[in-house]
Amino acid sequence: MSSDSKRIEVRLGDDSKAFRFITAHALESQLRASFHFGSVASFELLDKTNAIVPLADLEDGGTYTMIRTTGNDWSTRPMWQTKDSVHGLICLPDTCLRFIDTPEFQRLRDLKQMGSCQLVYMGGHNTRFDHSVGVAYLAFRMVSSISERQPELAISSRDILCVTVAALCHDLGHGPGSHMWDSFVLKKLGVDMSHEDMSLMIFDHIVVSTREKWKQQQKAEDPFDGLTDADVLFIKALIHPPKESYTVSNIGRNPDKFFLMDIVSNKASGLDVDKFDYIMRDTYNTGVRGVFDVDRLIRNVVVRECDGRLQMCWPQKEMEGIIEIFHTRDSLHRRVYQHRTNTSIESMFRDAALLAGPAIQIRHPVTGKWLSFTEAQTDVATFTKVSDWLFKLIRFGQDFRVDWSDPRVGQARQLLEDIECRRIWKFVGAMFGKVDNYDVVRQELEKCSQGYIPAEQWELKTAMFSWGKGDKNPLENVPFIRKNDEEPMKPKPEDLSRVFVPASFREHVLYVYVKSQDDDIRELAKTAFSQWCTERGIENSLVDMSSVTLSKQKRSSARLLTRRLSASAPATPQRSISKKASSPSSSSKKRK
Repeated sequence: MSSDSKRIEVRLGDDSKAFRFITAHALESQLRASFHFGSVASFELLDKTNAIVPLADLEDGGTYTMIRTTGNDWSTRPMWQTKDSVHGLICLPDTCLRFIDTPEFQRLRDLKQMGSCQLVYMGGHNTRFDHSVGVAYLAFRMVSSISERQPELAISSRDILCVTVAALCHDLGHGPGSHMWDSFVLKKLGVDMSHEDMSLMIFDHIVVSTREKWKQQQKAEDPFDGLTDADVLFIKALIHPPKESYTVSNIGRNPDKFFLMDIVSNKASGLDVDKFDYIMRDTYNTGVRGVFDVDRLIRNVVVRECDGRLQMCWPQKEMEGIIEIFHTRDSLHRRVYQHRTNTSIESMFRDAALLAGPAIQIRHPVTGKWLSFTEAQTDVATFTKVSDWLFKLIRFGQDFRVDWSDPRVGQARQLLEDIECRRIWKFVGAMFGKVDNYDVVRQELEKCSQGYIPAEQWELKTAMFSWGKGDKNPLENVPFIRKNDEEPMKPKPEDLSRVFVPASFREHVLYVYVKSQDDDIRELAKTAFSQWCTERGIENSLVDMSSVTLSKQKRSSARLLTRRLSASAPATPQRSISKKASSPSSSSKKRK
């Protein structure tokens, strides 16, 4: 056996085996064969501190414990996905959408994460929305990893949800200009409130108002996956840990779960997922160099008793990575957050808000009462109306006049509110090709819906896809240099025949939407669109972006649905979709 080989002992449950290997790949094969792991099943090796050790870093003579990494029960539950420039694919429990799709959370899209830093670093325009979703993702991964590797801690799926929601909502209370608002503006106004305090108030408002809306809509299920009063108390404690000692009465959990307080807001060391995300995100967007392996830190964190309580701890081998985090944070403050130009701009923004404040009033959306600028800072309903656009209002507001009594402005405001509340027009389907006259198609679609969906409620959009040169192949004009040839030459048709290229370099796709958020209306619209495609011999249509084969059975089902809905409609079709939307909904309730 080579002198480079290593010998280790691996335990899986009560089974313990010794292995000798040279490469990590060879060891993985041995482990799978010895413990009867398939080629797909995943596992990790833990050292004596319960830290995950990569196969390439195993020490000769070491003893390790093997665990199957099958994930917690969230792996089989509905998840919301989005794509992020920093973390890649983000997956979160779909319960998070109940918070994300609220005006209070959508407001974070209009708050710059780094305040006025974008005026110094042109890439520093990331938002509190991006950051909040990123922190929730890291929190979900960290608490799930701890739960998986340390089952003795009894971290439940409800605990995981609470930590994730707390991370998601931890920055709801930020005002315009980021930290400048509560650090300088509120203090000058005599308002004794931090952004964490306002975050708790907004969180309470979201929970109460959303549940009330669901109750009014007669929905039986709870929008927040059955979060209890204790869970809500725990989430608030995770967002803003109480200043006094932690007790069951003020955080909603027993002492054996107090360590979870360190994940979102670590008051002891400051090493938490909030810091992980903003350092990664801000260095990425500003170009300031900062390198640390957050994946490794998340996978290696362990919970141990320290100073008389359970705390998050890291193996000593992670010390350099943790030092790099604090070093990068210091660098960001020196070079970005407290850059001398940015500090000057922040002070000017502060004075602009304070000077204009006495002349600004904000109307309460419920009572209709006009509150002063100072009063509005402590009221959730008025505070959440304000974001970074306030400075643009002060700058350009006098140049605009709006006739608020015009009904068209009211309709426009309703559309903007629908966007803010994520009540987006429903996608119906698509077809390859384009149409010459949208108005004619809308009228034909109205007819296919038996007059139930008026022509003006159909939205049509044509998208054109190409390689950048219309219907031509741009490769034909790209000079290439062959091996040992000095002169560049353009490819010949026979050269391109060996390369994957599309049959056509320009493609048109017609997207069809219905201007409604009602699911029953959408189903009828899909049926009408499918019928429209069938009548015109269009077989390459898409409904919900999946290929549709209009078989006799499907066409029969479509006719039945159309007849059912048309039978419930008045004899003379109405032109307003809002008056008819109740018919399908009520029939679906009866079926339930």
